[in-house]
Amino acid sequence: MKNAITYFALLILSSTLFSQNVKEIKVSLVKRDKVLEKLALEETLDKEDSIYFTELQNNEDYIEFSRNIFDHSAVSSHDILIQFIDENNQTMTISSANLSSIKIYGKSKTDIDITSKYVIIDLKEYLGDTPKNGEHISIEVSTNSGKKVTKWFRYINGWQGYNFLDNKFGLWFPTNMYSTSFERSDNGVRFTAMPIGLAIGGKYNISQKFYLGFSGTVNYTLSAAKNSNDEAESYLLQDFSIGPLIDLGGFAYLGYTFPVNLTNQEKQLKPQFVIGVGFKINELLIGKD
Repeated sequence: MKNAITYFALLILSSTLFSQNVKEIKVSLVKRDKVLEKLALEETLDKEDSIYFTELQNNEDYIEFSRNIFDHSAVSSHDILIQFIDENNQTMTISSANLSSIKIYGKSKTDIDITSKYVIIDLKEYLGDTPKNGEHISIEVSTNSGKKVTKWFRYINGWQGYNFLDNKFGLWFPTNMYSTSFERSDNGVRFTAMPIGLAIGGKYNISQKFYLGFSGTVNYTLSAAKNSNDEAESYLLQDFSIGPLIDLGGFAYLGYTFPVNLTNQEKQLKPQFVIGVGFKINELLIGKD
């Protein structure tokens, strides 16, 4: 028992003696595989390469400045590169850096090659579509010697499904839409109200505050009908329509729809253009940020 204790004590002591001090922990956002390969091999980056490489900062507020938003924004196809620098400005192996843990978005990275001089985090694997669009993501890196850093970047969730009531199928309900063929008549151009539609689709986030949505929709047309036996009003479902819809960031809807007649009358229903006022216009009118 005494010999075992002595052995482990010597092992810990030798590890302490031969371990190197970590001067700096570099955490970089890399947006191109070619640049990632150069950084991993410690090759010099040229001017073009620098566009696809950003060294992340400790201060979360730093990424809020307009000049830093693009550089410090990532999508799922990007990678994070972590390197440890010693007092001689040389890149250390993970083993000599005495790494303790790496955490991103509450997840610990465990599949680490301790003989390597870098750690690569695949954002698609660790984040995917989980974060909200524009969410600030932190990366915490710490060593057993007490060195610890927290770096920040903004995550642009490129493609995501609509999640009305947290559904996972991309379902949502566009409202306040109108269809028209833009044909003139004696009474003017006719617009048909489409109160609430059923849609399924997703949206591509161009930035933190704007997206383009693409969906397939089903809509209907109701007309008022008065019962001849009493004064109570009822409604008739005369037709429904299906077609594609583009959502302009929640500000407006544009689409095209193909109506299906549900009456006994032989109507020549033509395809219609769809336009609509998005929910963000309503928010602007009531003064909601």
